[in-house]
Amino acid sequence: MHYIGMAAYQIDAPVAWNMPLAIVSVLIGIGLSAAALCLALRPASLRHEIEMTLAMVGAVAGLHFTGMAAMHINMHSHMQALHDSEQFQAIGFAVIAGSMLTIVAGIACFVIDGSVRQESYDELHRMAMSDALTGLPNRISFNERLNQEVAMADQKGEQFAVIGIDLNKFKEINDTRGHAAGDVVLTTLAERFSALLGQGEFVARLGGDEFIAIHRTSDQAELHDFVNRIQQALNRPIPIDDYMVTSGGSIGVAVYPVDATDSETLISRADLAMYRAKTDLQHTIWYYESSLDQNVRERRAMGDGLRAAMANNQLSLFFQVQTVVATGAVSGYEALLRWDHPVRGSVPPAEILDLAYETA
Repeated sequence: MHYIGMAAYQIDAPVAWNMPLAIVSVLIGIGLSAAALCLALRPASLRHEIEMTLAMVGAVAGLHFTGMAAMHINMHSHMQALHDSEQFQAIGFAVIAGSMLTIVAGIACFVIDGSVRQESYDELHRMAMSDALTGLPNRISFNERLNQEVAMADQKGEQFAVIGIDLNKFKEINDTRGHAAGDVVLTTLAERFSALLGQGEFVARLGGDEFIAIHRTSDQAELHDFVNRIQQALNRPIPIDDYMVTSGGSIGVAVYPVDATDSETLISRADLAMYRAKTDLQHTIWYYESSLDQNVRERRAMGDGLRAAMANNQLSLFFQVQTVVATGAVSGYEALLRWDHPVRGSVPPAEILDLAYETA
């Protein structure tokens, strides 16, 4: 491009070329352009992009200025005065200044473009790691934080707790007040959870009405205090338009590495404790203990046994007469299902129904 343009330039004076310099200028352009292309093909990074830009700028500037140095104009005597004049020098400096301005503008555009792209990347990353409704970290962000906490605990010999949180009356609120009210409950609780967080504490929304938290400490009193703060946030009434709702919640706690030595087992045992709290009418907070695993195994064994009970003729119906108290007349019969378990004996109807719901 440079030499074709110079060939098109018309001047009323003979032009001589310094061929070694002309060859060097071409080699500079080819070499630095090839280097810029190689850098462009590497994995994208800010350093590679800066190096690529500098190589391309060097290719253009090196070819141009070396090529201009290779060009010599043999002016006639009547043109020599112009050559020696300050005007000619000013034109030369103007060309150099224009070239430098072009280079600076190119670098500035690259920096601005890189800044905009970095902001876009940061925003996309934030959206990918956050829950769209509440703004809390999502499941992906929680798993990343959990892996960091496990690595830190292993390195420093410390402990941390995973706290599973499940709302108790969320379905009821959705059914009676609508999903908009349910969204208000979730966003309000998210704001409360965010406000109570301190050093080494983290809360995320896994989806639906499930939240999960991390508390980094080996002090049981601090852990109990954090769990109590979560419970208070759950139990405080939430204003929605002209009425108040209270969701409440069940909380399960498991401690690493006391209750589990890997992240998956830790989450599973926090869930076990949370579901135990959900079935306990007296306590809404439950800390994991080994007996919970035994209870789960027994429950699963009973569920498997219920599936086989009909084939083994262990189920039977009993009919209970219902009468009118005033007259004594028979008004109907209540059918009660009984399960004659080979080990446990007669299993009551309420437990049969619970097992049926769990294993359906």
